[in-house]
Amino acid sequence: MPDNAIAWFRMEDLDIAKDATYSDAGGHKLPITKEYIAQMLARVSPPVDGRYRCLASRFLDGKPIGPFKYYDRRKDDPEDLVPHEMRRELRGMWTVCAWLNHADSRGPNSLDTWVKGRDRSFVRHHLIDFGAILGSSSSGKRAYATGTEYYVDYGVSGRALVTLGVMPFAWEPVVDPEIPSVGFVEAKEFDPSNWRADYPNPAFDERTERDSRWGARIVAGFTDEMIRTAVAAAQYSDPRAEEYVTRILIERRDKLARHWLGATPTRALAAE
Repeated sequence: MPDNAIAWFRMEDLDIAKDATYSDAGGHKLPITKEYIAQMLARVSPPVDGRYRCLASRFLDGKPIGPFKYYDRRKDDPEDLVPHEMRRELRGMWTVCAWLNHADSRGPNSLDTWVKGRDRSFVRHHLIDFGAILGSSSSGKRAYATGTEYYVDYGVSGRALVTLGVMPFAWEPVVDPEIPSVGFVEAKEFDPSNWRADYPNPAFDERTERDSRWGARIVAGFTDEMIRTAVAAAQYSDPRAEEYVTRILIERRDKLARHWLGATPTRALAAE
C-alpha cells in the first residue's frame, strides 16, 4: 500500500519543471505553465489562508514494472506460482472493498515493483489509486447504482428487458446525503452478500464463503474508535461529512460482520 498523507501548499510553493507537459483534449502535448495550473486550481475548493489542500503520495520502493492482474500469474516473476484468481488475499479482499465501496478495484489500480534486498531481489505487489473510494468517483460523486451492478451488467439489463422495466432496480430506494465532500455512499440499502464492483473481477468471481469470511474478520477488526480516528484524520472541512462517513462505515461493517460471521464485530473478535 502506498504512503499517502494530506498536505497543504501555496501557488508560490510550486516549482514547474522546464520540460513538464500535459495532453489536451486533442492529444497534443502542451507546456505546463502557472496559468494552466491556476485554471486547474480554479476548479477545486477555494484556498484556506492562501493554501490548497492536496494528497501527497510517497514513491514506492523499487523499480515500477507495471500493474498485476486479478487472474493468471506474472510470467516474469518466478516466485509468482499461484494464479491470482486463486489467491485468498485477492478473493477475500472483496469483503474489504465492499465495506469501503472500493468499486474501482481492478488491475490498473495496482502496481508491482522490483525490490532489491540485501541477499535477494523480488517483486512486491501494491494496491494504489483510491481516488474513487467511499462516495467519490474521482471527479464527482458516485452513481446511485454503485455496488449493485457493473457498468455494463447484462444480468440487470436482461431482467429489465424481460420485465419491461417494471421490476425496480436495487438502488432505487437509496437516499443521497447531499453532502458535497462525501459524494454518494450509504448503508441502509447496502447488500453485504452481493455487492459488486464497477467491473467484473476474476478473483472476486472465484471467491468462496471462506474467502468472504476471511475478509469479514479483517473488517470486523476495526473498532468504532479506530474508524472515528481514521475519518477524523481526513480533516473534513464540513463536520457533517465526518459524522456521516463515520456512521456509514460502522453500519456497513456491522452488516458485513452479521452476514458473514453471524455476529456483531465485538462477538466475532471474541470468538477468534
